Amino acid sequence: MKSICYIFLLFLPLLSLGQCPVGDLLLNTQAQVDDFATTYPGCTQMDGELMIFDPGITNLNGLSVLESVGSLTIAFTTGLTNVSGLQGLELTGANPKISLDNNSGLTSIFGLISSVSNACSVLITNNSSLTSLDGLSGIPQLDSFAVINNAALSDFTGLEDVLGIEAPNGFIEITSNNQLQSFDGLFNVLFSGTENNITIGGNPQLTSINGFMANGSTIRRIVVASNDVLPNLDGLEGTAGSSLEDLIVLDNTMLTDISSLANTEFTGATTLIIEGNQLLSVCNILSICNYLADDGPANISNNASGCNSVPEVEEACLLAVNEHEIEVSVYMYPNPVTTTFHVVAPKNVIFEALSLYEITGKEIERTFSETLDMSEFPSGIYFVKIMTDQGIVSKKIVKE
Repeated sequence: MKSICYIFLLFLPLLSLGQCPVGDLLLNTQAQVDDFATTYPGCTQMDGELMIFDPGITNLNGLSVLESVGSLTIAFTTGLTNVSGLQGLELTGANPKISLDNNSGLTSIFGLISSVSNACSVLITNNSSLTSLDGLSGIPQLDSFAVINNAALSDFTGLEDVLGIEAPNGFIEITSNNQLQSFDGLFNVLFSGTENNITIGGNPQLTSINGFMANGSTIRRIVVASNDVLPNLDGLEGTAGSSLEDLIVLDNTMLTDISSLANTEFTGATTLIIEGNQLLSVCNILSICNYLADDGPANISNNASGCNSVPEVEEACLLAVNEHEIEVSVYMYPNPVTTTFHVVAPKNVIFEALSLYEITGKEIERTFSETLDMSEFPSGIYFVKIMTDQGIVSKKIVKE
């Protein structure tokens, strides 16, 4: 009798898992969806990928028993309008993925994902009626993120929980979204890998990417192309300190300002292309001037006067630095600061000293070093005077 009891206890954990499919599962009829609980009695946790493919599938109510899957793909379900029945899912795979592709009737994914076990790849492509990514709020870390050709999507509300891209070679591609106006919802993303790529292209209504990237991000390649009304690249300041290999800024009709890339390093860059930006007249920012001074290869053409050729930009870089240009080209990072900040000046400006002032105007520190440790100072707003051979630069810095 004891042996029978031991055998029963041994198999009890297996019974509690239910009769789930082994490996991945493809559902390609509405009947298969409806009969899931009958076909796989007691199954609530799938280890493999759940794939739902078929124009005839109109609802997912039959999958309401599922609590977790390894990964999830929903594709070519043109009759599906929402994910009711498949909500609150946990993605438990070692390399989880969620892919929504060619679901032309899908308008909402509200509540779809509750949590993920590891950094997740997210592919949202060709969903012409999808207006929001609200159902992805349970994803804190991404491996990669592609949002391509979603005609009704206007922003990234729903992605507020995303903290960063942590794959060694992660990427973000945001292209051909006709109604996308801003990156609202996708804020302060930290790129922590070594080979990260960013492509932002063909979004005709995009006016702002402000706040997108966190300071300290590591980026290898940036492409910003054919965004007709994007006026500036504010939001890419987090590349300060990155060793960028490729920068392509191409055919952005209303682009006038690329100064947010002034603090990026182009050391070792293999591609610098700035072409077809009809209103862009100022390209002599610090990073590009330093890159051209090191004889880095570049294609610069068909922009406004002042940034219409490599010689034009080189000439602008060699002009005497006036007071305004010093203010722009001499900078500090990080800001806000928790411990130490650094002062960086272009090659034709010689740093001499800096002074730190309280908000009352009292000088509290002076150094001839280009770095200053503020770890012992209380949190608050301070002012920094940076002395150079071509004038004094005043900056505000926030100590956290």
